[in-house]
Amino acid sequence: MSVTTFGFGDKAFKSLPGRLFASVWLLVSTLAVARAFLCLTELRVERQHMRLAQWVLGQDMTFAQFLDADIDNKGFVSLVDNALAFL
Repeated sequence: MSVTTFGFGDKAFKSLPGRLFASVWLLVSTLAVARAFLCLTELRVERQHMRLAQWVLGQDMTFAQFLDADIDNKGFVSLVDNALAFL
């Protein structure tokens, strides 16, 4: 509450410059709080992706899975080919 208000209604700006300042303060501070939550959420999602990537890279693959990963039948697995398959 302290970021988006100037108290609990005790005092209010009565002049035009004061009200303009309060309006700008409300907008900027609310956007700053929203941005902070966005950054925290991105950090959490990135950690989950890293854990998933480590788990996937730690798995043993069979020869059949390697053949399945060769989607263009060139005889090797290419990161670009597999990335384009998901588009």
